[in-house]
Amino acid sequence: MYCFNSSVQNLLLTQLSIIHSNNLICIPKFKDWKEKEELATSTRYVQHRGCKTNMDKTITTKYFCHRSGAFKSKGKGERALKITGSCKIDKCCPSFIRTVAGPISVEATYCKTHIGHQNEIRFLPIPTGVQEKIAGILVFIFEIYSYQVELNMV
Repeated sequence: MYCFNSSVQNLLLTQLSIIHSNNLICIPKFKDWKEKEELATSTRYVQHRGCKTNMDKTITTKYFCHRSGAFKSKGKGERALKITGSCKIDKCCPSFIRTVAGPISVEATYCKTHIGHQNEIRFLPIPTGVQEKIAGILVFIFEIYSYQVELNMV
């Protein structure tokens, strides 16, 4: 979803002076930095489309605030909507992370400021690592319960 044309976006970002640049050594370090930043700010950054390969063989990837954009129902209206509503704000949040990955390093440009919403934890998805830990605990509890049922202890 395109929210602004590039000249309006550049003017906005220049006026607010909110861009920070980081040079990171490799992709795994960038991913660690991104994950820590998301946890620290209670946000998530998602890709709307694939990576772009530039003429100089670098790869540009852009991550957008997960709250940016409009809610689009994919269903037929048979189920009720969530009580908390959609995480989408029906506007464009200017916060983004743009990476340019070369053969040696990754340069990240980061616009930290969110406009049009608060960073509320209720709209965050549960991180995959946490989901896996919960699933492991549930499997363990189910195994103990099944064992107790076999021994007629329950």
